[in-house]
Amino acid sequence: MAIDEITDLALINIDVKGLAPVSWEPKEPKVGQLLITPGGKTILVGVITQPARNAPKKGYELNHASERPSAYLGVTFSAETSTPVIETIELGSPADKIGILEGDQIIQFEGFPVSTVEALAEFLTKRSPGEKVEILIKRGNEEVKVKPILDVRPATAAGSFDRQASQRDGRLSELSARGGDLSQRRDNFPYVLYHDQPLSPRLT
Repeated sequence: MAIDEITDLALINIDVKGLAPVSWEPKEPKVGQLLITPGGKTILVGVITQPARNAPKKGYELNHASERPSAYLGVTFSAETSTPVIETIELGSPADKIGILEGDQIIQFEGFPVSTVEALAEFLTKRSPGEKVEILIKRGNEEVKVKPILDVRPATAAGSFDRQASQRDGRLSELSARGGDLSQRRDNFPYVLYHDQPLSPRLT
């Protein structure tokens, strides 16, 4: 009968008698509340894991500021590999000022070996803006040592695209896909319930 593109819902008309209308609950579900989903021959039971809210498009989620400012280098990494190969450098960032180039691969941070983007991110979370750090990068067949001064991570404005957020969303989708098929549309919803039920695309 009709399709709502925003919520990805369809209203259909079926020739069946004796169906009971849905009794809607006006209260918003709370974290920890049980959630039951009919799955054909089985009933799925889970819990609400986060407060209900919107699900922005890939790469458009808001940055939430923490009490401790996040140290910022100013680079993004290639999504083609898990190794920290630099894809882009933000103009005026610590990486830009110190001469780091696109295509460089970070192999050490303060003397510690770095093999993945996640490992580098873990090192950066333990640092504060204003600190000078020593980074060893691989540039072609050469190794270059640089000492950038970390800056404060700039906030991302609401409704703006963030490349790092997009790459993070992509990695999370790859991780989720290990548990089974994913729905074709998984973001850009005005209101969603976050839960721990493993729903197949046919149930969503």
